[in-house]
Amino acid sequence: MEMENHAGFRNVFVHALTICLLLGSPLLASRAQSPPAPTASAQRLDTFYMKNGKKKLYECIRLAGDSIYYRYPKQSTTYHMNRNRVIKIAHSNGETQDIQKAPTPAGSRPVRWQDVTITREKTDVRGMRLLDKYDEKLGSSNIHRRVKASKLEKAAIIQLQKRAALKRATHLYIEEVKFATAFGEPPSVHIKAAAYRKLSLPKGYKPQAR
Repeated sequence: MEMENHAGFRNVFVHALTICLLLGSPLLASRAQSPPAPTASAQRLDTFYMKNGKKKLYECIRLAGDSIYYRYPKQSTTYHMNRNRVIKIAHSNGETQDIQKAPTPAGSRPVRWQDVTITREKTDVRGMRLLDKYDEKLGSSNIHRRVKASKLEKAAIIQLQKRAALKRATHLYIEEVKFATAFGEPPSVHIKAAAYRKLSLPKGYKPQAR
């Protein structure tokens, strides 16, 4: 009788174990078929060689005007940075793009100096690309006549507007204006200024976190 009971318990145990294995097999199969976590190579990341000497891994989306649009690894949000921060990009397909020698975008038009906006507020050029800086002195002898200080300043600013237009600037920030007069001498003006270009940004962009 004892042997029969022992055999009965063994049969119940075997049946129970078989049922557990059958119920657990779909779970095991689903785990075995789960895709592996994405790797950097699968994301087609590009290497950005920055001007500060660092190398960054981003997904380069496109270059447009003065901006480079990119994504961080494993993210879908598109960010942008100024083009002049990057020396070159080594793309995941093996091609290397020299950013500083990149041609001017097709269809770009020259800027008229009359269209260069003059501002004396630093906040007006915040977020824009710095193109050039100027530190100029101009006396009435430079324009072959004696003029008032106000007219001298206007003439000097026009000269800077023309130089800024050659850089395709959209704004001229006047940082400082100083006049100098000496007895028996025509007045002169000393101007510190900088040329900036406004970036064309798409709707919904997010600036790079610094």
